[in-house]
Amino acid sequence: MKNTKIKIIVPFIALLTLVGLVNIVQAAVASINISPTSLTKNVGDSFNVSVLVNPAGNTVYAVEGTVVFNGVSCRSIKLADGVMPQTTPTCANPSFVLGLASGATMDKTLFTVSLNAPSIGTATAGITGANIIGAGVSISNTSVGGTYTIKTIPVVTPKPTTVTPKPVTKPAIVTPVTTPSIETAPATQPIEQLVEQPTEQLVSETVPQSSQLAAVGSVPSFGTGSVGLNILVGLVILMAIAYLSYSFIRRKRKNIM
Repeated sequence: MKNTKIKIIVPFIALLTLVGLVNIVQAAVASINISPTSLTKNVGDSFNVSVLVNPAGNTVYAVEGTVVFNGVSCRSIKLADGVMPQTTPTCANPSFVLGLASGATMDKTLFTVSLNAPSIGTATAGITGANIIGAGVSISNTSVGGTYTIKTIPVVTPKPTTVTPKPVTKPAIVTPVTTPSIETAPATQPIEQLVEQPTEQLVSETVPQSSQLAAVGSVPSFGTGSVGLNILVGLVILMAIAYLSYSFIRRKRKNIM
């Protein structure tokens, strides 16, 4: 019974060991890669990709191959530092033979390619005729390319601009202000004119005839009872007053002279 179990277990262990060895061998394959392997760009964009060697645990001293493009155009190729070209790649002739003097045991960039996306679609970049050389022997001819999506430029729809109307300002109503008119007082008659007038004229102007007659009419009748007699008496009185006034004025003028 024990022998039967051992016979079953041993082949199973051997199978697992073989699968592990195959995976180790596959993981240790050196390759020439293009990075990045995928990218999305707009029509007319320019972008760069790098060509590098992955030693995968080996020591790489030289690489060779040819870069091929589809759907993109090459603008320029620039070698990396530490690379000794035997055949330098160009856009017109992208074949290369490059040496690594000290040997590369880790990922090493070989050169950089500047590309342009002229049209919509799927573009690719790859390596043909790849050959990775170790210590005097070829250790791999594996390569990994890149695939790039070229799309149209998105159209940006401008947002409508809302114009807010400005409020209409009504003109202010101005009420006219009426300036009161200033009446000019009549000029006062000069005092000189009043002084120069004769005294007789002033007396006659001061007491109008109608006032004199009215005064006479108001004189008592002295018991006569006759209106005509009253008037006569009034006239006599007026004449007496006038004579006295005239005499007074003459005397005053003589005194002045």
